[in-house]
Amino acid sequence: MIVAGPGDSVRFAVVDPSDGRRSMTWTVKTSKNSTDVYVWARAMGAIWKISMHESGDWYAGYHGLGIERFVTPGASRHFDKWRRPNEFHPGFHRSIEIVFPDCELRPLPAGVDEPKPKKGKVEPIPAPGVGNVAVVEIMFGPAGPWTNVVVVENAYDFATLVRPDGSVVRVFAMQRPWDEADRVRVQRQRDDLLLRAPEEWWTTVSAPRVAALGAHDDDGVRFVIDVAAERPLASVPSSSS
Repeated sequence: MIVAGPGDSVRFAVVDPSDGRRSMTWTVKTSKNSTDVYVWARAMGAIWKISMHESGDWYAGYHGLGIERFVTPGASRHFDKWRRPNEFHPGFHRSIEIVFPDCELRPLPAGVDEPKPKKGKVEPIPAPGVGNVAVVEIMFGPAGPWTNVVVVENAYDFATLVRPDGSVVRVFAMQRPWDEADRVRVQRQRDDLLLRAPEEWWTTVSAPRVAALGAHDDDGVRFVIDVAAERPLASVPSSSS
């Protein structure tokens, strides 16, 4: 298991070594001086991230280049805001899930390499197989064993990040079936996002992908789905223009 201290980060990607298909590389990072936690995809790390603050105010929004390129003057840089979910047990909180459908994994384009981290390694998570999704869930709780509180079916925890107050962030990976209704809904959401994407998007990411953000209806916990982002034909400039 990976163990990281305050201010450090953990990186992971879903990878199928048999054919080179993979997701984006994702990073989870703690703060050195607070219990804030940040999550982002490395290919888009200069554009947007998820910020889960000690105050309980949590955001998904643009920063850096993302503000310059995608936020109109006077508009909010946050495209989602929510409050930290209620404890499911004293001291324990769910935060977000990152969902990786096997059918959305892609090999990197020829000549394109995933950005390499400055330190540490990228933890490979096995591809879930046809008809399934890999799910990474990030939970917050106290130090020590969670055995009597957290039971995640068919999961393993591959990383623990210690926060300055001694509490921890634990990162679990698991596999689930990919429901057809979910697939259709995500396809619709992805198509809408890509049709509205400004031209700059296609020159910003190294291997075009998109992260579709949603919420569970029962408890408001957010999830992010890492999917391939083939450019819609409607957005490709005509060669005759």
